[in-house]
Amino acid sequence: MDEHDKSPLTREALHWFAILRDDEASPDDQAAFEEWHGRSADHAAAWKRAEALWSAFGPVEAEIRQARRRKIGRRAFMASGVAALAAGPTAYWLQQAGAFADFHTDPGERRSFSLADGSTVELGGRSAASQDFTGHSRRLTLLRGEAYFSVASDPGRPFIVAAGGGETKALGTRFNIHRGDDHVTVTAAEHSVEVALAGGSSQELAAGWQLSYSASGLGAAVEADLAVVEAWRRGRLIYHGAPLRRVLDDIERHRGGMILLMSGRLGTVPVSAAFDTASADAALDTIAGMLPLRVVRAGGIVFLYEA
Repeated sequence: MDEHDKSPLTREALHWFAILRDDEASPDDQAAFEEWHGRSADHAAAWKRAEALWSAFGPVEAEIRQARRRKIGRRAFMASGVAALAAGPTAYWLQQAGAFADFHTDPGERRSFSLADGSTVELGGRSAASQDFTGHSRRLTLLRGEAYFSVASDPGRPFIVAAGGGETKALGTRFNIHRGDDHVTVTAAEHSVEVALAGGSSQELAAGWQLSYSASGLGAAVEADLAVVEAWRRGRLIYHGAPLRRVLDDIERHRGGMILLMSGRLGTVPVSAAFDTASADAALDTIAGMLPLRVVRAGGIVFLYEA
């Protein structure tokens, strides 16, 4: 597992750490955590890192008991404690994964990069990509975030983008890739692309169609609304029934810091809304009012609880 993949797992581990140390943690929370922890050795290692980071702050249990007797409450204390973690050297490690990639952007930044072959890659907020061009192929890896590719013609050198266990081969000129923590979504914007997984399954996408893939395989192709898919290039985030977790991941890339949803149940709740990327923080308050959720801000971390 490379450094670029550690940040999402560490964020997930901190999420579970805060939930399980809360008095309101339920048996369902425990079962969901055990399922998450058992997915791979990398998940287990991320959990160990979260435990070690918290222990570095000393005997917190006595402080938690004191917090119960104050207005702040235990959950607010947990929020401030994890925020303190993010304020130290750990924050630099969490936030800078991808900073040494060939192409990368800061939170909220959009930037277009010209490649040596005449192609361009446009990155959304807190995104990163690396390239490996040879005389026989043009390969890039989307390490995190979202990117829009405009591909120059070169029949002798295929243009391929790897992301999260799959590869997208350009058969035309323009396509979009969104890399989430546990899935990748590919949209063909002009002409077509071929999406292939390491296991051998593949599918060709015509212009105006998209599919998602994950560790469980390729999803079904669906017709895409290109105006919605490409809205981030115009400084907008538009959703029609998107899972809340996906919406929060996007907002996080545009506002910076971390957003922790303290309820796994709500992660799949559909959200239909539109936001300006320049007002990503205000978007959290809008979402909180829609669902409803309670927002707790502590340093660079936002905790979202069921109201």
